[in-house]
Formats: sequence, C-alpha cells, structure tokens
Amino acid sequence: MVNDQKKIQFIQMLRGLAAVAVTIFHAKGHLPEQSPFTQWFFSAASSGVDIFFILSGFIMVITTTKNDSSFIYFFKFLIKRFARLWPTYAILTIIYLPAMALSAAIINRVDVNPSVTDMVKTLLFVPLITSKADAPFWGGSVLHTGWTLNYEVYFYVFFALCLLFGRFRWAVFFGWVATTLLIIPSFTGAISFDSKHYYGFQGYINLMSSPLIWEFVAGVIIGLLYLSPFKIRNKQICWLLVMLTTSFTAWMLLGGFRPGYGILNWGFSYIFLFSTLAITSKTLEFKIPPVLVWLGNISYSLYLVHPIIVHPIANIAWEYEPLQVALQGMPYILFLTALSIVFAAISYEFLEKRLSNWLRERLFSVLNGINSSKKEETIRTYHS
Repeated sequence: MVNDQKKIQFIQMLRGLAAVAVTIFHAKGHLPEQSPFTQWFFSAASSGVDIFFILSGFIMVITTTKNDSSFIYFFKFLIKRFARLWPTYAILTIIYLPAMALSAAIINRVDVNPSVTDMVKTLLFVPLITSKADAPFWGGSVLHTGWTLNYEVYFYVFFALCLLFGRFRWAVFFGWVATTLLIIPSFTGAISFDSKHYYGFQGYINLMSSPLIWEFVAGVIIGLLYLSPFKIRNKQICWLLVMLTTSFTAWMLLGGFRPGYGILNWGFSYIFLFSTLAITSKTLEFKIPPVLVWLGNISYSLYLVHPIIVHPIANIAWEYEPLQVALQGMPYILFLTALSIVFAAISYEFLEKRLSNWLRERLFSVLNGINSSKKEETIRTYHS
C-alpha cells in the first residue's frame, strides 16, 4: 500500500509548487518597486528550498526499501542519483554563462564571472567558499540555485554509505547525524539549529555541520513513520489535521513569523504539514490535479532553468526605456515564471528524460559488465 505511487502524488505537487515559488522569488527581485501585496504574498517564496530538503530525506527512505546492502545496490543508487542530477546541472550551468555574458554586454554590468576553479567546484558540487561566514550558502555555485545541490549531493553520498550497513543502516545514519550536527559542533561551545550559524570551521565541514541538514533528517524520520504500521483510520480526523496544518503553514509563511531557512523557521511549519500529508495519505485519497503532478515532474529543470531565463531577460528588457512601465507588478512576474516553465519543460524532455536516462542505462551496463566478470572469475577460481 505505502508504495502505491498514486498515494504519494502530493510529493510531486509540493515539488512543483516549491520550484514555482523559488522562480517567483527570483523574478520578484527584478521589480523596481514592489507593491505591499507582492511583498506580503511572496515574502516566503524562497522557502521552496526547505520543501526540497525535507522531500529529499523522505524520498530516499521510501525508494530504498529493497536495499540488500550489496555493493551493486550501493553503486546503482549512486548512478541513479548522479544521472538524475549531474548532466542537467552541468549543461544548464554552462548555458548560464553565455546568457549572463550577453546580459553583461548590454547592461554594462558583470554579474557572473567565474574562474576555472569556480567551475570545477560547481560541477563537483563543492561550495565556492567554505571558510567564511556565509552560512548557509558557503559561496554557493556558479549557477546560483545550485547551492542547494551541494547539500543534496552530500546527503545522498552519506545516505548511500549507510545502505551498506544493512539492518544497522539507521543506527549508522543517526550516529553520523549525531556526530556531524551535535558532537563536532559542541566543540565550538554551542550547538545551533539556526541555518545562518557559523561555527568557525574550515572547509567542507561547514556544510557537513550546517543546521540545514536537519531538514533532510526530518524527511527521513517522516519517511520511516510513513513506512511504519502507524495509521489514523478515522477519515474525519485526517481531514481536520490536514486543514489545521495547512492553515498553520499559511499563517506562519504569510504572517512573517520566523522567516528564513531551517527547522526553526520556514522548515518548522513544512515539517508539520508534510508529516500530516504523509500519514493521512495512508487513509485518504488525495486527488492531485494532473497539471500539478506534471509541474512536479519538471521541478528540477525549472529550479535550474529559471535563472537562465529570468535574470538575462529582465536585465536586458529594462534597458529598453519604453518597456519599463510594463516591467513591474504581478503580470510581469507571471510572464517570467511562465516563460521559465516553458523552457523547463524542454529541459525535462531532452536533458532529464533522454540524456539522463541514456547515461543511467550506459552506467548500469558498465556496472553489470563488471559484476558479471567478477562472478565468472569467482566461478573459475572455485572450479580450479
């Protein structure tokens, strides 16, 4: 039952809405002036990042229930993640450079000028700056939305390593979490859950010990709860809980209470909302509109494509003075968002579905070939 894809289509809905929210947030930044309504209604649009992190933890749990602790499963897990993330990210990062260079040539302002080292770090999912108080971004990446992928990839790698420990995987997982988020930070004299906190560490350990990781952990815990026998059988109670947590989330976001990334801020309400949706989906049947499921499908592309569309177009359009009167307000934000969705759909079709799938199958073939060779060698050794 818990693996019924229709039961968790709400995940795709949340993914899609999160990507649209982040797109709107960046489009909003190009308005010369923001109306009180725009400032209020979209004040928490960047909180889509918190949704992505919580969802990642949840998805890793429910998609690895068949883990057999083998190295083959371990490598297949990493191949799936790599093929899903890297090709699209690498290509769109490269496309971002000439797009911003064109913008720079027209507006006489350079916004992006990465070094070779910056590009290498970006394509390896390593933060550009890891020794300064720039939490939680740590210098981000060349394609600026990629700063969150640095966290995602770190989480995937250490989650993958935990898969090798079989029935002890969760003991290892939570042991690693305790070490990196509690024990090591305690040496600085204080443990913080504030995503902007800087412990003063040097290098990559800043990301490893970032309080933002707690959102992935929250997603994992929700995933384990979802897979457990626990269930609320009364549908009326389920709907009341959904109504309560949805209204609480809306109040917290639109009311401006504790804005910012992390489990003490926007993530706090999202954890309650997502926990409720996950548990009640075992009893209720959420009918998600197909367009929202589709939006979730293209959410990764939308998250990466929209800076390539929004920033250059907004910068260049503003240089044409007769057009400036139309480059403000909600219609302009919606246009930039819609245009980003169009290009995200193209990216999804050609980069995510075709290129990523092709690369995944090629890497699987290589892995299967290596595994077959080892099996044959073992058989020959046994019979010799």
